[in-house]
Amino acid sequence: MKERLEGIGSLLLAGLVIVVLAQVLFRYVLRIAVPWTEELARFLLVWITFIGAAAVQVDDGHLRIDWVLSKIGPRGNLILALVRAILGLLFAICAFLGTLTSMKVAWPYSAASMPSLSMGIFYVPLAFCSLFFAVKALVDIKDVLSQARTGQEVPPWN
Repeated sequence: MKERLEGIGSLLLAGLVIVVLAQVLFRYVLRIAVPWTEELARFLLVWITFIGAAAVQVDDGHLRIDWVLSKIGPRGNLILALVRAILGLLFAICAFLGTLTSMKVAWPYSAASMPSLSMGIFYVPLAFCSLFFAVKALVDIKDVLSQARTGQEVPPWN
């Protein structure tokens, strides 16, 4: 899954580079202002951000303070891992529901420089990412509970 997310992110990044280079070429070399390039670049950057966040979530690589985790012991790590997964699930659900509401509000409006593109499309990556986070949180909850039943220790970084 991570390879697919990274592949999608790489393609989007290549697209972003091409769009920005085209914008510079048109504006400074050909002296033609092309307004849709700026909006498309912003759109691609939003997609790259959330696809990248989902890819990092696969490895559980988001920022945290490991010092605290190393001091609370195996039982504390188990409890903290469960609390973190439950809070992550709640956050993902709230983000998804908020995104759906925002998409409904923004869908009738079109982008200023690209009238055929709905502004609601800007919220699609956040909806995708929050669904991915919710599934990952459910898997983490299942893993932590199974580790608690079997008596396995939860590593401080899990």
